[in-house]
Amino acid sequence: MMNETVIEKQGYRLHMIQSNKFKTLHFVAKFIAPLSREDVTKRALLPFVMQQATENYPTSNAFRQKLDDLYGSTFSMDGSKKGEMHILTARMSVVNPSYLSANEPILEEAVRFFNEALFAPKVWQTVLIQKLLRVKNNHLDKKLTVLKIIKCNWQTCA
Repeated sequence: MMNETVIEKQGYRLHMIQSNKFKTLHFVAKFIAPLSREDVTKRALLPFVMQQATENYPTSNAFRQKLDDLYGSTFSMDGSKKGEMHILTARMSVVNPSYLSANEPILEEAVRFFNEALFAPKVWQTVLIQKLLRVKNNHLDKKLTVLKIIKCNWQTCA
């Protein structure tokens, strides 16, 4: 049986759905903002950056190692568009602590990690990260060009 509780606070709405039939707990956070030409590239790159490192896990390896330490938890982030709104969605999955034999505070650690990934991402100023962002930006530019060509072909442009 599933029960949903909704808590509304200033700036966010929290939905909690309780169920006893799953072995995995899922956290999802959505950040919604109006689409703007000035921010679209930055918002497209943001999920890539936020999945790399945080202040306490300053490298991609440390970030992934922490997820492994949380019994193979996963963290992902992506962007989408709905109407004229841009949506960044962060997801984390972690094993339900009731299925573990050890009495570890895995849920608290997972919530702390999720919070840090969202609100304390590693801010990089190094040449390597700027280079990676340029590569990702070029990839997005090429993808956009291909989409324009496909659209033009469907419309039989000259």
